[in-house]
Amino acid sequence: MFSANSEVIDATLADLLGSIERIASETGPSSAPAQLHSLLAYAADMMAVAAATARGWPVAAPISVLGWGFTGVVERGQRHEMTRDGPQFAVARLQIADLQAFDPAECDRIPGYGDIFKTICAVSRSDRRDGSTAFSCRGDSGGPVVRQRGAQIVQVGLVSGGVGCGAIENGQQNPSRFVDLALYGGWIEGAKKLVRSLTNEVRPYP
Repeated sequence: MFSANSEVIDATLADLLGSIERIASETGPSSAPAQLHSLLAYAADMMAVAAATARGWPVAAPISVLGWGFTGVVERGQRHEMTRDGPQFAVARLQIADLQAFDPAECDRIPGYGDIFKTICAVSRSDRRDGSTAFSCRGDSGGPVVRQRGAQIVQVGLVSGGVGCGAIENGQQNPSRFVDLALYGGWIEGAKKLVRSLTNEVRPYP
């Protein structure tokens, strides 16, 4: 669908981004610089990212993950319970980690991250000032991944996995992986309708 309409989408994006830049220039230096907020997903969203970066816009994709999982860095091949820094345990209080979506094309090239279709890759936010890393880890799986959309907090994913937990390899943090719920909308709506129709019977849903 997107490939068939890519020229139309490109032209529409060019008009839209151009209009935003014109408005920003007319507003003057008091206006904030243009910035694209994107989850770096597939199809039209990636086209918007390409159009924005070609104009020199920074791309921000802030998301947050919640969970009670391990908080220590786990390197590739290490046991989650016994890291180089010693044993670790699940936390007693709910933790919230602020991340940013990571380019799926780059994520796909990292060893161990093949077949990332329908997932969101995420790393520590680039504006973290303390130099620490944020990530999901064992014990967080299945937990919610959220982002702010206007005045609402919207769930956009579920914790899925990763290679280790937050380790730095070749200058790049190994991303956390999340199920991209936007690509499962039809299945979710179908499951909700089936649950509402149940009358004391159990039926498998494919």
